[in-house]
Amino acid sequence: MTMDTAEDKFAQAQQESHTPTRGFFEKFVRGEFGLAKTYWLGAAVPTGIVGIAIRHASSATLAFWLGALFVCYQFLLVKALWNAGTRYEGSRIWPGLALLMVIGGLVRNFGAVLDLARL
Repeated sequence: MTMDTAEDKFAQAQQESHTPTRGFFEKFVRGEFGLAKTYWLGAAVPTGIVGIAIRHASSATLAFWLGALFVCYQFLLVKALWNAGTRYEGSRIWPGLALLMVIGGLVRNFGAVLDLARL
């Protein structure tokens, strides 16, 4: 059994105070929320919301920019799912399927944005 000296406690407190806290977005991209939350709250729900927003956009220009921003977000989402999948301890099929779904959506949305650019 060891006793911490006041100097040890001070050094530990100082080290803890310099540990940066991660923000929500950094935790998300690092896959720290888990595979299920990353997929459902990071992919499925936003895809539905953005899809509705694009369908009800007042102009093709607005729809284009919403789609373009979402495609950029999806690149980060692929990274987040990859990181969450490497941390996942269950069946290896789930990280693969989640990544496949998002990559398929990314390709589809990229094509849709290109189609909107031609209007």
